[in-house]
Amino acid sequence: TSLMAFFNNSIEEVLVFSASPQNGSERRVIEDRWGCGSRGSVASIGLNMYFMDQFGFMRSLIQTVNGVQAGTADIPLSDPVADELPGRLNLAQIAKVQAIAFKDKLYVAYPRDTETENYHVLVYSLARHVWESRWDLDRPVGKWVISNIRGSGDELWFSDASTAAADISPKLYRMFPSTYLDNGVMYVYEESSKALDFLQ
Repeated sequence: TSLMAFFNNSIEEVLVFSASPQNGSERRVIEDRWGCGSRGSVASIGLNMYFMDQFGFMRSLIQTVNGVQAGTADIPLSDPVADELPGRLNLAQIAKVQAIAFKDKLYVAYPRDTETENYHVLVYSLARHVWESRWDLDRPVGKWVISNIRGSGDELWFSDASTAAADISPKLYRMFPSTYLDNGVMYVYEESSKALDFLQ
């Protein structure tokens, strides 16, 4: 059995050889040039895991391992949008970053500039290997959730992170694709639903 451990300044693999980890396990450092800046940024899909390092770059674990094996530094996943991540990321609030892989996309919610909550989301296409868009939200992302709440299949939701006195009851928002026509070209975008308030 193999477990991945994301520390602030390193990434390690714990190999467990027996039912008693104390007697049959081994820790191996995979990367010590960077680690993980937010445990909420770790998102897995298939055999890969994605995470934000302590400097604000999004990375792929497979690319990191391949870079170590080749003796080279891998290029961060967010390098094409480095002006945004880490360029506009509020590093003082990096621990609040939340990421999730859903269907063929990676969603990264983060606080921008002087914001203290995740009002912005970058969307990465796992199928096309490109950053597709940035969403600017009215409500901050607390946690991402994949759920079949409505009974119509898995959907992407987020909990409202606001702690304002007027927002004391927990709320969920559903993210879903919509379309609009612009000069004869159909565009697909994501939007959020009205809040589901569980205390009303």
